[in-house]
Amino acid sequence: MGLHGSSLRWFGTKRSEGDLDGKVSAWCKRSPSYDHNWTDLHYAASRGDLHKLNILLHSTDTDSCDRKDFYGKTPLYWAAYKGHRACMEQLIGHGADVNSQCKHGSTPLHTVIGLYPDCAILLIQHGADVNQSDKWGVTPMYLAACNGHLDGLRLLVHAGAVMAYRNKVTTLCWVASLGAWPTGTR
Repeated sequence: MGLHGSSLRWFGTKRSEGDLDGKVSAWCKRSPSYDHNWTDLHYAASRGDLHKLNILLHSTDTDSCDRKDFYGKTPLYWAAYKGHRACMEQLIGHGADVNSQCKHGSTPLHTVIGLYPDCAILLIQHGADVNQSDKWGVTPMYLAACNGHLDGLRLLVHAGAVMAYRNKVTTLCWVASLGAWPTGTR
């Protein structure tokens, strides 16, 4: 499976001063630097570490709940993305904005609608905008429909989401997948 032997063969077998071995070994010892402006809250929420999250929430200011990383994503967004409902509850309880949008306009509801229905219910119960679109005009309803998530569609319909929607690229006709046409749309 794959390449056999040492990958150092690519650098030749002779070793002399000035060859790449010193540079390669120094490079291998360094860990990559991924600075996406994450706070400790981002890490705890993303990992589902409820204990650490509670400690951080009680020891920091309330504004830190909505602090955005390099991509504009909050700790609530990352907890939602990973499906950590208990962490989401704690963040919402400390004032996290359920409608916070990242750089692309996506919200926590966009991330959970097809994967974690219980997390979607939590967000909707706390005021998540079910009709919020991202920069491309994509709504949670559109995402659920495109991916065939009927439970998500039903949840959004019950929450008052717009039934017919056209994003900036295409029109999606998904209403038939629910088994009934809403009145006045035919």
